[in-house]
Amino acid sequence: MRDSGESLIRARSGGVGCDRSRVAKSKMSVERKQSQEHNDLALASGQLSWWDTVRHHGYYYREVAVATLIFGIYLHVSRLVFGDELLLRYLLKPVVDEALAIPMTYAAIAGFAGWKQLRFRSRAHKNLSMFILGFIVISVPIHMSTYFGAPMTRLTAFPMWYSFAEAAVLFPAFVVTLLRIQLANAWAV
Repeated sequence: MRDSGESLIRARSGGVGCDRSRVAKSKMSVERKQSQEHNDLALASGQLSWWDTVRHHGYYYREVAVATLIFGIYLHVSRLVFGDELLLRYLLKPVVDEALAIPMTYAAIAGFAGWKQLRFRSRAHKNLSMFILGFIVISVPIHMSTYFGAPMTRLTAFPMWYSFAEAAVLFPAFVVTLLRIQLANAWAV
């Protein structure tokens, strides 16, 4: 005879389907919740390792992405104010583009790695956050190509209105969206 828990599940489901998979999923859910409670207590008491803290914070995706976008705003506003020639001569040197590529690449990797630790306010917020992550991922090769000798003039191929759109509309909206992301346990942050 089966145990009462499994027969109760079978009775509730109308006797159709695989009861064992439901029980297994339920056990996994309970174990995950217990593990999360253990991590919450360890975090609150300061007993998490350095790596667990980094992982808990979503690998600091939000913070690195915001810093990268703010630097991007600075570069695009500089382009609008000074023009392409002065921008390339005095500010946007290969070393600057290479330096920008490092946190951008990290943000792209951390965004995927820490996605499950992020909490969104709505489905629209989640979708926009996915778009931002995709935008960062697409931007990585553009800026990493400087490491392989790509000319800096390639960045001026984008029209001036594109810099205006990014500096005045897109990047500020992206920053606000990223700052509204919460972590799995916001109280522990």
